[in-house]
Amino acid sequence: MRNAVLLLIGFWAVPAAAADTQDDWSSIQQRLRAREQALREQKGQTEQRVRERAWVAYRLQRRRELGFFTALQSRHQDAQAFDMAIAALRRTHAENRSLSSELDRVRDEQGAIE
Repeated sequence: MRNAVLLLIGFWAVPAAAADTQDDWSSIQQRLRAREQALREQKGQTEQRVRERAWVAYRLQRRRELGFFTALQSRHQDAQAFDMAIAALRRTHAENRSLSSELDRVRDEQGAIE
């Protein structure tokens, strides 16, 4: 009698456990899709900032070149401004690379799950 009760409980618990497993997998996939979308948006914004900062650095360098002989007193300030623009560009580019690698990891995880 006891074995029959345990068997009935086992048959009842298996479908419930399978349903829980399916819910877990679907929630994992849903979180990965949300993570991928957020990373794609962040990466797009970062790519735009990289382009903007590259343009600023270029414009500062051109201004520095054109004013090299005419504006002797501002050479130091122009050089500092250009150095800061390049440092900001490097940071933004590094952020973009890390977002790209994180996005690749999320896509790999999605491929492994599916």
